[in-house]
Amino acid sequence: VFEVIETFVGAVLGAVDPGETVVIVTSDHGHLEQVAFSHGHPKSRVPTWYFGRDAEAQASRLRTPEAIFHVIAEFGPAAQVVSA
Repeated sequence: VFEVIETFVGAVLGAVDPGETVVIVTSDHGHLEQVAFSHGHPKSRVPTWYFGRDAEAQASRLRTPEAIFHVIAEFGPAAQVVSA
């Protein structure tokens, strides 16, 4: 599974200009085991990669699932969200 993910992300990154494009890769954390015990969205950590300008600074902001939406919103109406 990891090899497929690495190949896919590598192909995406090879097709874009990192100076002009930001790529955020994240995943659902599969919280089915928590559904019976919590209300609302769980606060589990989610694997997230950020590629593009200021990657190190931006990646440090992505500590919660909600933070991903705030970072994307800062790009404004020009942002394109693509789900694979």
